[in-house]
Amino acid sequence: MTNLATYNHYNFINNELVKERAVKTLRTYGVGPCGPPGFYGTQDVHGQLEADLATHIGAPAGIIYAQSFSTISSVIPAFAKRGDIILADKAVNYAVRKGLQISRSTVRWFEHNDMADLERLLSMVVKEQERTRKPLTRRFIVTEGLFENTGEMVPLPQVVALKHKYKFRIILDETWSYGILGATGRGVTEHQNVDATHIDMIIGSLAGALCGGGGFCVGTEEVVEHQRLSASAYTYSAALPAMLATTASETVRMLQEQPDLLAALRENTRVMWTQLDPRSDWVRCSSAPENPILLLVLKEEVVTSRKLSVEDQEWLMQDVVDEVSHLVRGPYPCARQYAGSGPYTDVMMSAVSCKQRAGHETEEHAGAVGCSATRSGMAASACAESMCHDWSVEEGNGEGRSGDQACYHQDHD
Repeated sequence: MTNLATYNHYNFINNELVKERAVKTLRTYGVGPCGPPGFYGTQDVHGQLEADLATHIGAPAGIIYAQSFSTISSVIPAFAKRGDIILADKAVNYAVRKGLQISRSTVRWFEHNDMADLERLLSMVVKEQERTRKPLTRRFIVTEGLFENTGEMVPLPQVVALKHKYKFRIILDETWSYGILGATGRGVTEHQNVDATHIDMIIGSLAGALCGGGGFCVGTEEVVEHQRLSASAYTYSAALPAMLATTASETVRMLQEQPDLLAALRENTRVMWTQLDPRSDWVRCSSAPENPILLLVLKEEVVTSRKLSVEDQEWLMQDVVDEVSHLVRGPYPCARQYAGSGPYTDVMMSAVSCKQRAGHETEEHAGAVGCSATRSGMAASACAESMCHDWSVEEGNGEGRSGDQACYHQDHD
């Protein structure tokens, strides 16, 4: 099988050179430093990785953290405090939101990737401060390179132009774009030809495509040194294991020296995109074409025509997940009943025939037990594919397809 649910985009996990470096480092340094970086946890490989990252991205200095998630959620409150102003994109990920919450700053949200709305807020904040004559506070724009929640890409040149116009600072989360975008994987700054020095703080992850661990922040020397004393995840957490630091350094070097890796990833992404988005009547891909993480959402016309609520959409998507899960684990019970324990191709074909046999019965049954019009179709699909019994055992909420004991006892599974 091919695993499509992994962030190991370049297959670095199975790279023999990376394995060799990791094992050698493990035998030299041990498993972990067992202390915070500022106490006795810093080792020479950490300094080397920080230098490698700063050089690669084109920033004066860099700092690494032991956890990817806690990087952005520590960087933001290290600089923004109560009374400071942050303008944040409404689609930012959960880690960013935790950082905004911890900072206790005044947060104002602009519409996702809407530069007109961002400029409106910027202008309003500047005019408010001029009118009230309050002391100047720190002011930030927070956004992502590739958005975790939508897969879309930030229009970074426009954000930088607004930053200079209204005198704000930019905090850019490149957790999902560093190592992916650009000719050498430098991220959205390279992909959109933006000078990295125009971004005050660039935060990224080493735990995804680079197959290392932890996260990083690059910027000016002052920005980096400030975090060594004020960023909670750096000050109070054990340092990154040396093995993961050397792994990340090695994969960063490979991306710079082997452009064919990035070319192959883009070709794989393009091929997968063409198989999913244009050919489906149900779903569309909301991700940017360069994003290897393909987020699929139901098309607007499907939602409108079938009057699907958010809950209905979640049920429908869960149907897909459950069906795939059953195929991976083994044949459906109904497939064994009608087709024996044959190969998976037979299982999928017999599942369709089962659905045709039981569909009208389960439609009638679903209506009888009070399912909505939308869920009756889902119940038909669920019963025909022998999932009702599993759900009745696991969830047992007696609603529609889940916990539907009547459907199970009518032998429609």
